[in-house]
Amino acid sequence: MTSVSAILLAAGLSSRMDGLNKLLLPWGKTTLIEHVLSQLLLSNVEEVVLVLGRDADSIKNLVGTHWKLKIVENHNYESGMTSSIQEGVKKAKGNAYMICLSDMPLLHPSDYNALIHNYESTLTASKDILLPQYEGQKANPVIFNAVYKNAILNHTEANGCSGIVKQHADRVIRFEAGNDHFVLDIDTISDYQKLKSAQ
Repeated sequence: MTSVSAILLAAGLSSRMDGLNKLLLPWGKTTLIEHVLSQLLLSNVEEVVLVLGRDADSIKNLVGTHWKLKIVENHNYESGMTSSIQEGVKKAKGNAYMICLSDMPLLHPSDYNALIHNYESTLTASKDILLPQYEGQKANPVIFNAVYKNAILNHTEANGCSGIVKQHADRVIRFEAGNDHFVLDIDTISDYQKLKSAQ
């Protein structure tokens, strides 16, 4: 049986947010990071490994504790996303890793579950990376089988694991997402305002 560890990346610089940490911005009755984390915790993941960097203490105080939650600090977060993925993978116990972005607030538990179900039902010895897409656009999150643990830990590309996906293109399962939740994220104040008005 597949046990999926969600690696929730929440260590970034929010470099296009005019100095604000987007994860601490209001979302509903909480903050963006609390909302995204809550949706993941309600899904069928085995655990959520939350990787923090900037404002780690503030976020720790906000999110509290949960039996599914592990919190990891990436002290090297300024070097790029890959270092955060690596810190999360080191602590993950699942036999698959779902690499989740903390600035995608429209994803619901049912979206994550659809991804996990598709991975479980199509996983074979030769197909073990699940890559979602929506209307031709690459989407997130991506699921890697844990056989890629060493490849991820030794990966030198700074901003994610797309190089691993390309290197193993023949092993990729394509998942056609049923909605745009898988492609809408928050990079700028304008993005935040648009998605907030649509929630």
